[in-house]
Amino acid sequence: MKFHVTIDVAADTGTRMDAEAGGPGPFIGHIVQRFRPAAFYVALDRRTMFLVIDFQGENEMGEFMAYISSRFDTYPVMTAVSDGAGFAAIAAHIRATVPGAP
Repeated sequence: MKFHVTIDVAADTGTRMDAEAGGPGPFIGHIVQRFRPAAFYVALDRRTMFLVIDFQGENEMGEFMAYISSRFDTYPVMTAVSDGAGFAAIAAHIRATVPGAP
């Protein structure tokens, strides 16, 4: 299932990571190589990353959460998402199963 993931890194954590050899690059590189996000953006006004990741299952989600919380001192916010094409089938299911849905 695909998730939109937001990772907010506290200023002091980001400053500490910036001072390490390679800065946050090795950690971000691991995220990209291991979890292969379909989209990856970094906010320019704060230390926040936005990713879309298609997790294979609960084990991979747990691994991701543990990695992020242990390296960035924060918990990722993971919101289940669907692309526009896939949502048509979801909307049809909702209309068929939820009373009063338009």
